Amino acid sequence: MDYDSIHVSTFEGEITAFNDIKINDRLEGVISFKNTKKGDGGYSLKVYTNDSIIRQLHFGYYTNGSSLNSAFEVFIENDTIKVFEE
Repeated sequence: MDYDSIHVSTFEGEITAFNDIKINDRLEGVISFKNTKKGDGGYSLKVYTNDSIIRQLHFGYYTNGSSLNSAFEVFIENDTIKVFEE
């Protein structure tokens, strides 16, 4: 299934958006901490098709406005989203 877009962000931060994603696309991006408060939180991932959220996931953890991970690998499958933390 192709997706209109995938949005990734900290809970209150700016959105990193990937648009017009095709099956088997491999994407890279940086999660912005620009508007993230200096507290603790996690990340939000939303997958859109036909302007509707079809999947969403909250994952990971950051503290004092900084990530505890160097990277995440995200796999979107037909019935689930898998996130591997590095």
